[in-house]
Amino acid sequence: MFYIKFILSFIVLFNNGFANSLTKGFIIKKIYDDKVFYNFVAYDNDLYVSSNKGIFIVNSSEDNLTLFDASITGPINSIFEKNNNYKVKFVKSPIAYPELINKTTTDFAYLDNDLYLIARGQLLIYNSLTYSFKPFGSVRSISENAVGSYGGVYINGNKLNTITYSDGQIKEFGSITFICYNGLVSYKNNTETKLYNNDNSIRTKGEYGRISNIYAIGNSKYLVISDKGVYNYDYESNVFKLIYNAQNEIIPIRNKINERIKDRKEFHFIDNKRYISININTNKIDVIDQDIDHQINDILESDKNGNDFYAISENKLLLTYKRTKNGLKLIDKTPIKHTAHTISDFDNLVFLSGNNGLSIFEKSKKLTIDNYIVDEFNKHAVYKKNNKISFGSIHGIYAIDNLVDFEKNLIFKNFKISSQRPYLYFGALLLIVILVLIIKKLRKKNISDEQLISNIKRFINKNLSRVTLKMLEAEFNLDYNDINSINKNFKPAKYIKQERLELAKKLLLNKRLISEVSEKTGYSETYILKNKYKFLK
Repeated sequence: MFYIKFILSFIVLFNNGFANSLTKGFIIKKIYDDKVFYNFVAYDNDLYVSSNKGIFIVNSSEDNLTLFDASITGPINSIFEKNNNYKVKFVKSPIAYPELINKTTTDFAYLDNDLYLIARGQLLIYNSLTYSFKPFGSVRSISENAVGSYGGVYINGNKLNTITYSDGQIKEFGSITFICYNGLVSYKNNTETKLYNNDNSIRTKGEYGRISNIYAIGNSKYLVISDKGVYNYDYESNVFKLIYNAQNEIIPIRNKINERIKDRKEFHFIDNKRYISININTNKIDVIDQDIDHQINDILESDKNGNDFYAISENKLLLTYKRTKNGLKLIDKTPIKHTAHTISDFDNLVFLSGNNGLSIFEKSKKLTIDNYIVDEFNKHAVYKKNNKISFGSIHGIYAIDNLVDFEKNLIFKNFKISSQRPYLYFGALLLIVILVLIIKKLRKKNISDEQLISNIKRFINKNLSRVTLKMLEAEFNLDYNDINSINKNFKPAKYIKQERLELAKKLLLNKRLISEVSEKTGYSETYILKNKYKFLK
């Protein structure tokens, strides 16, 4: 069975993630084949699935099933009753391949970022990809209209003839595009010009070093970054002037570079544990921080708060700094579980790409999702514009097309509480747990099961249009298992369903307006219109 699952997982991943040039798909997470599953019922933001062993509730956060009602086996209807009229019907599957699944899907549902699907009586759980993927050989650089790789450089889909690879950044400035491939090539009006030839071999002089990046500073002038230092480059005369000698490696402080050049005429970077600023008009060099406490591999200013800096250190740490009048003050250190070489961010999210995958750190919560995408990502192969970000790997380009929605829907499962006073918080948490247990125990002692059920029913009827199991748990200080085990003949979810159905039927028989029925039962008007005759049966 293990080998069947492995092959099935590989087929689904291959066909949904790599078969098309740009696709969104699913990755299989889990298969339940120990029961016969029939259909799904969605109720109050929860998902239930019927089987030959009873009704189960799906726990998306823990990727497991919890028994809800063992007394009802087989397919069920929307009010959790056995559906004696159920007939197996194959539906159009959201999974295109393999045919074994595509042709035998009988029901499916979505919950959080997951797809739940029943095929041949098995329950399959897929993770819905929140990114798109485009196969491409070893992507080294990405811009709005260009891709640079070890297999060639493409602008608007057309492959350049002048160079066969790119090892640095591609930058677009209006009508002109520069390719930093160790040397420097311009592309303008469909014409390629080799401005500085350096293929990193003995055939070329390489007098300006290996060029990796370029920034516009106005009037056909640019800042060019190489392993030898920072150059003031005049495009019209094709003249390079060295204005700063690199001590170790020039690491631009990204995110606000263009704004700072435009507004303050400054370019900020890290070199050999020093924070340095160059005035682009006078070439004056200011050392903002003489001795940063860690060796920095990559760094950015937070796009949310310009006083916050996030950096990757050479010893696998994500560093948080605060800007002060004396330079950068270290605020926090977070271990990076997997190696990272490139950092980027959007709002509260920090993306850490490296040789083993792409991880995501949440700034305010200090939570990390390790290896959100597993692939080998290339250094500095990242491009962000507005609400979209793209990452280059040895296999192609991963793109998150809507960062706002992505951040809103992202779920952190592996969080740890980070605190400078862990014992204090642990003690407070322990005290709260003890108090809750005492209150629950006293409450249970002071009230009979019959009275508790009566109180729950009264609360349900009073709040029928909006009541949920979560509300009941909070109102009566009971957890999910407690509230469903008060009495085997009383299931709150089933009671809520029955009461809503009866009220809807009563109101419809009295010819009340659909809007009034909707307001009093909690059903949407569309749902009521669609199931009106079902209510009246």
